[in-house]
Amino acid sequence: MLVLTEEIGQPVVDADGRTLGRVGELVVDARDEDATVVRVGIRRRRRITGWVDWANVVAYERSGVLLAPGATVRAEREAPTGGSSDDSSGDSSGDLWLCRDVLDAQ
Repeated sequence: MLVLTEEIGQPVVDADGRTLGRVGELVVDARDEDATVVRVGIRRRRRITGWVDWANVVAYERSGVLLAPGATVRAEREAPTGGSSDDSSGDSSGDLWLCRDVLDAQ
């Protein structure tokens, strides 16, 4: 069984071995029947500072997350804007933030 709290917090490392931060958020496409992860939020000092598309993740292990060579990390201001279906922003992108929308709601 997948336990979300065990899937966040591990270091995110680029292809050159530099630690960029820690996993702070996972975004899934809630419209997808399998709820596939589409983006990983990278946290530094308790806030998300960047995002990487799932396609740029080479390995996602409890010991760490390895990014592909040339992986692009977008700045926080370019973060996905999705939320739960009852999100007051009116966004209909289908993005579901697992930590914010699921963990924080419990």
